[in-house]
Amino acid sequence: MLFNPFTLAFSHEWAHLEPQFRAYHFEGSLSRVRLAILVGIFFYGIFGILDYVMMPDIKNIFWAIRYLIVIPLALFTFGFSFRPEFKTWANPCLFFICLTGGLGIELMVILADPPATYSYYAGIILVFITIHTFLNISFLWASACYWSIVLFYEIIAIWVMDTPSIVLINNNFFFISAVIICMLAGYTMEVNSRYRFLSSHLLALEKDKVSQINKSLDHKVKKRTKALSLANSRLQKEMAERLKTQAQQLRLEKELNKRQKLEAIGTLAGGIAHDFNNILSAVIGYTELAMEDTDPQERTKNQAQVIKAALRAKELTSQILTFSRQAEPMARPIKIRPVMEEALNLLKASIPASVTITTQLKSEAKVIADPTQIHRIIINLCTNSVQAMADHTGTLNIILDDLFLDAPKKSLAPGPYIRLSISDTGQGMSPQVMEKIFDPFFTTKAVDQGSGMGLSVVHGIVKQYKGVQNSVSVE
Repeated sequence: MLFNPFTLAFSHEWAHLEPQFRAYHFEGSLSRVRLAILVGIFFYGIFGILDYVMMPDIKNIFWAIRYLIVIPLALFTFGFSFRPEFKTWANPCLFFICLTGGLGIELMVILADPPATYSYYAGIILVFITIHTFLNISFLWASACYWSIVLFYEIIAIWVMDTPSIVLINNNFFFISAVIICMLAGYTMEVNSRYRFLSSHLLALEKDKVSQINKSLDHKVKKRTKALSLANSRLQKEMAERLKTQAQQLRLEKELNKRQKLEAIGTLAGGIAHDFNNILSAVIGYTELAMEDTDPQERTKNQAQVIKAALRAKELTSQILTFSRQAEPMARPIKIRPVMEEALNLLKASIPASVTITTQLKSEAKVIADPTQIHRIIINLCTNSVQAMADHTGTLNIILDDLFLDAPKKSLAPGPYIRLSISDTGQGMSPQVMEKIFDPFFTTKAVDQGSGMGLSVVHGIVKQYKGVQNSVSVE
């Protein structure tokens, strides 16, 4: 059971709610109790007019009850309600002023003669109604107040006033009926109040549970979201690192394939060049022996052409050996500018007159290099530029200047360098072609117009002297 059926106090597992209910009930009804006390004082005092009209002979007794006992006690209770202690003594205080007011009216009923007596009965009814409807006294205190008033009446009516039996029975019926009705009303009102409190309490508990569940869910969601965010960050980082690693791996594989290809071609070219050199050495040697055995006047032009052709072929094998890095260059300190001027003089004689050559040879610095290889660089680059011009018409620009690096750049350490810049007004090349221009035997020319060795030879010589290709423009 939720309540004790007689005291209406919470019982069993709900017993802990009783102090909370009393505090809730007190705080919810305090303002109404104060107002009820003031209204009761007003009406209890205003009915002094009734005393004056109906019972003028004994009005002083009635006024003493009203103005010297009941109303001062009610005013004291009203003032005491503003004290913190009133929360503990509320029921006894309200019980006492209701009992005093009820007993005072009963004295008036006993002292008054009919028909004035019946007018004062209404005062008893008002006290009974006020106890539960406005003052909200607990059921036990209210019941005690009802029956105390009835008991007081029985004592006075029987042993003091010697009330006639018919009047006593009539009054008892009146009082007891009013008490029973008020008790039922008070019982029902307090039960409903306790049910409302219990419902509010259970609803608050459920709200707390829902709030705790929501907090727990929020915490789990935040924790899970944080974990997912961290996992997503790690995954993105791993993906970025993997993509970077894959790109680096592809680049390394590409460079490795290119080096392996170059090494294979270089090994093949070196072997062929050595064998071809042996054959050329025999041709040149036997031709020179034949020319020594022949009278100088009888030597033919064909013998000289054989020697010349063999020397050209030997130069070609020297280029192949340079590419394959199997031949050591004859390096010595030289000025590049005179070598370039000599190479350009030979170049002007072999290129079409429709090509204009502009030069800016500013550097006078020396380098340790093989003049033949520098000569080969100039001839190959310029020839390649001339061949790139449409109809062999355009301008070839050649610049040689000094460069000083304050900081490392590409594979170059800080220090002085010589920079060779060759540009032309040709149509340029696509990015796809530019990636392959230094590959051996790669060419965009027809089968009978180029071997694809020119730029690869230049690349090999530049790398051999620890130089770098700075840029290749794409038109």
